[in-house]
Amino acid sequence: MSEILLTLRKLHHAICALSALNLSYRGQATLEEAIEHYDRALSAHTPTPSADDLLSDGVFLRHYLLFIYDICMTVDANDAGSGMWVDHLRHLVTLTRNRVARFGKEPHAFLMHSICAFDTYACLMGNGNCDYFRTVLAEQIVPPLGASLTSASQRGHAIWPNEAHTYPVIMKLMRGVMVHTSNLAQAAQQFRREAADRTTVSPGRCARWQAQVFQMQTELSNFWRQAYPDFLEKDSPMAGQALDVRMRYVFEHVSQNQNKFPPLTRIPRTNKTPPPGLPPLPSLHPLLPNLNVPQPSPPPHRQPNRLPRRH
Repeated sequence: MSEILLTLRKLHHAICALSALNLSYRGQATLEEAIEHYDRALSAHTPTPSADDLLSDGVFLRHYLLFIYDICMTVDANDAGSGMWVDHLRHLVTLTRNRVARFGKEPHAFLMHSICAFDTYACLMGNGNCDYFRTVLAEQIVPPLGASLTSASQRGHAIWPNEAHTYPVIMKLMRGVMVHTSNLAQAAQQFRREAADRTTVSPGRCARWQAQVFQMQTELSNFWRQAYPDFLEKDSPMAGQALDVRMRYVFEHVSQNQNKFPPLTRIPRTNKTPPPGLPPLPSLHPLLPNLNVPQPSPPPHRQPNRLPRRH
């Protein structure tokens, strides 16, 4: 009983920490209050928890809330605590794996989808490597599509009657876009690591990066066209208005993610001027690192031959 109370007390402080952080940004609380609750949620002066306690909802939710807290906390990139969200993400990977092994599934499937999304966004911004998403995909412990929404009532189902037709299609679209976006994020991190070891990048390597991005963007676009619901208007910003509230929220969120990566129509060669509509080198694409690409020297300027005037 004491272990349960201790777990709930820490969870309480995690909730208060995130709430106080939000209020501090609104000017309704001090940042010190948020930090104090955060430290109490992480207090190390506690007895060693049992195996059952480590698999409890309280521990899982505490690390999830502190993970969100560290993402939202504005800190200097050089601050020693700026990478705490990575530690919580590692804990969440371990907890998810162990909870699925114990219970056969993760009871809070919607939180898993949320963590996957945050993990992917962080990777796109240059932090992390989509470790959580890659783990749940590789170990095939991604929750089923129908598990990501909570029940409508105690006796209800995750899918409401008026969503029976739209739900499977929208959720399939959501998961596919998440997987393709994760692949793009991991490729972007690989490009950054390769670029970090070089002061200049050869045109050949730059072209290879472009080719990879182009292929993945094409795959994402093809998936979007194939999986796009046939009951929604295509290429319309108002398409989601035809859906119920929950499905509209999911669809518009997925649509915004997909639109972040418009497909390239061509891959510009490194020794030629890019075609209209494409960014010039070295800023080839948002997914590619900032590069110092050696450019060929321009040809010497020549005066045009002029015909003699006739008098």
